[in-house]
Amino acid sequence: MKKGLFVFILGALFLMFASVGFAADKTVAEWGFSDGMNQGDFAKLLVKATHAEGFLPAASTLNNVFKFWEGLGITPPGGWNADGVITRDDVVTMLGMDAEKAKDLTFDDVVESLLANVMDMLSNSSNVEGSSISPIGPKI
Repeated sequence: MKKGLFVFILGALFLMFASVGFAADKTVAEWGFSDGMNQGDFAKLLVKATHAEGFLPAASTLNNVFKFWEGLGITPPGGWNADGVITRDDVVTMLGMDAEKAKDLTFDDVVESLLANVMDMLSNSSNVEGSSISPIGPKI
């Protein structure tokens, strides 16, 4: 009986952690990122894909989202523009990557790199300046 309960609890924990991992395993396309998408949509989707919602006010505006990314140094050339579009080259610039080094990378490749960099920054939340970091925000 005890062994059955232990196996059940262990299985439940496995499923719980596996479901958290599945969200992180989405591809750039599955998240909905696309070359030429609206900058406002890109910025909001970047928040969602990096689970950064806890770093923003509860009723965030697009301006809050733009300021959050600016605070992290993630800004497209010319700054955020709600009506602008995001291109592969914009993401390369946001990464601070040399154009020659990035010449063979696709839009999905550079967005994956951006997501990884952001997740890295947010996991060290002391690096997040100018944002109101909630102690109950998601731990990445």
